[in-house]
Amino acid sequence: MPWVVARVHHQLAALHSSAVRELVIMPEVTPVPRMPDYFRGVMNWRGKIIPCIDLRKRLGMPGAKEELDELAGLITARAADHLAWLEELYKSVEERRRFTLTTDPHACAFGQWYDNFRTNNLTVSALLRKMDAPHKAIHALAIRVEDLKEQGKFEDAARAIHSARETTLARLLDLFSSFETVLQESYRPVAVIVHAAGTLAAITVDSVEAVEHIASATIEELSEKGVESYSSVIRRVGQRPKDGGLVGLIDEAQILEWASAALPQAA
Repeated sequence: MPWVVARVHHQLAALHSSAVRELVIMPEVTPVPRMPDYFRGVMNWRGKIIPCIDLRKRLGMPGAKEELDELAGLITARAADHLAWLEELYKSVEERRRFTLTTDPHACAFGQWYDNFRTNNLTVSALLRKMDAPHKAIHALAIRVEDLKEQGKFEDAARAIHSARETTLARLLDLFSSFETVLQESYRPVAVIVHAAGTLAAITVDSVEAVEHIASATIEELSEKGVESYSSVIRRVGQRPKDGGLVGLIDEAQILEWASAALPQAA
């Protein structure tokens, strides 16, 4: 039988389809107090109350909410950077001095992050691409302003900054401010309903990438590859048929063992 290949943070993990009952967009989950952080709570699946396990946290990875909050905070900080950057450019005109901050859009904190950030979220990627042109235009403004200052055209330089503040910078800041909303609205985790070791439960993943066969001949214990497993949940790896990449194989019985002990009535 095939495996359900899911994305968890920046990695791929697979659940054997014999244990998978259904895939559903993440429904409402009711938190349960005094549980480990990877225990999201309980949810109603077809009239049954079942436990919900966050696979990210169960594998020791950062939770999606924390990651999204951190990313939104980073973008907010970069918006503040560019407000301060433009203010410093204006002061350099007023005070008739050289502007010392970077004019290279790849050298500022946002540019360095932007050039290295990778995501599989198409909505987030599209929004980031929209930021590219106004961000480069803002930094190009500094070069133009420096040329005007060298020519003694300080009033023209000030007008150019004022115009950019009302147009290009306003556009960039608007994109920055909408980033958090886009992040929250575009993230739709999937609940994989599984049955193993006598327990029925939901395991949340970022997305389901494929359902495919993994040849048993390619499956190896991590210990046999000289790698120590960082989790009792994933101790084996298998080779994907399309690209030959390795994927961690989840031991459903192991991951649900704690859920069974905590909420036996949900089995």
